[in-house]
Amino acid sequence: MAEGNLTPAQRDMIAKLICEVEHLRETGDIRDSMQNEPQLTAEARVLFQIPHDDGEIEVGKRYRFAYPQEYTLLPQYSAHRGQSVTVLREHVAGAYYDYEGDRMFRIRADDGWEADAWESELEPVTEDAS
Repeated sequence: MAEGNLTPAQRDMIAKLICEVEHLRETGDIRDSMQNEPQLTAEARVLFQIPHDDGEIEVGKRYRFAYPQEYTLLPQYSAHRGQSVTVLREHVAGAYYDYEGDRMFRIRADDGWEADAWESELEPVTEDAS
């Protein structure tokens, strides 16, 4: 995409990413620099292939699927509410979904059902709750 074809928002994002890269070059500290702007952080993570290390959701681990009770439009989601699920992978913000402050993951229930879940819908499991 030629620079002339970029929207103002795209030009602004590129400028922010350039500043981010310059900061990384100066400090060498990815962790500090990636905490300031969630949207920039998500897009920079994709661009630089930087994994999350916030200690919360981990691929391969089990979590309780806390699909909100008030959501009823997706019956399969409702049917699996409260069950333990395994996180298969984190989706790439911007490529798979629009980042809105909550990361998205692919999950699998014990019966083989797979779906996408927001980070806020996954709670720690101390013992197998399914």
